This record gives sequence, C-alpha cells and structure tokens, in this order.
Amino acid sequence: DKLGILLGNKGYALVSRSDLEAVMQEKRFEQSGLTEENVSEVGKLLNIPAVMVVRITECEAEEFQAPPKKSTPRTMSRATMATAAVGARLISVESGEVLWCRTAIESQEVGGKLETSQVLAKVVKKIGDGLPQRGGKKWR
Repeated sequence: DKLGILLGNKGYALVSRSDLEAVMQEKRFEQSGLTEENVSEVGKLLNIPAVMVVRITECEAEEFQAPPKKSTPRTMSRATMATAAVGARLISVESGEVLWCRTAIESQEVGGKLETSQVLAKVVKKIGDGLPQRGGKKWR
C-alpha cells in the first residue's frame, strides 16, 4: 500500500486488485501467480503500457543476546534485529524490456518483532524514491 501511494505521487496509475484478480482467474494464473513470463500477457489484457513486479525477498526479525551496555556492564539483554529486502522492476508490456529496476535492503534493531513492518516501510520508500517521475526526462 505504501508503494502504491509513492507511485501515485509520481504520476503512475495502479490497476485495482479486483481487476488484476479477474485477469489472473480468467487466464488461470492462480497456480503460478504473476511471473516474468506472463506479465506481458496480463498487461496487454489490462491495456496498460508497463507492469511493475515487486518481490519482497526478506522480511523478518530475529532475537539475539545483545552485549552489555555501559550503564549495566554485567547484564546481557535481549534485542531484536529486523531485516527487509525488496526488489522492483518496471517491465514494458509491449517489448518485455526492463525499463527500470531497483533493490533495497535495510536492517536495524527494533523494539520487537511487530516493528518489522517499519523496516519494510523504509525499504519501500527507498524503492519508490528511486523511481523517476512518470513522463520525466529519463523516459523520453
């Protein structure tokens, strides 16, 4: 959802989930999902010029023993490290050419496993910030 907002702010329009699901069911892609091989076919059915394929390759949190802090040198504490990694490619429906791609990874200590989504949001922002404005000079 956060990536969708960033894309909208850069002039890109999003296909509704219901339209995408209808095409996926019509073409019986539900077994394999949206893949590099069928993305052009789906794009043509939706009458769109390009499709962005986004892949979350990591989004997890692990607890570990943190070294003692200076304020409490003898006390070991538990800490949680969250990591998120995302890759995105904008693919031309007509030619299948990759028009733009970006990957980002972020890892940081968090207050608990439920805060992993905050790290994922940072990664998504990096991806969205790297995408050129639609119709900008890079595309001409």
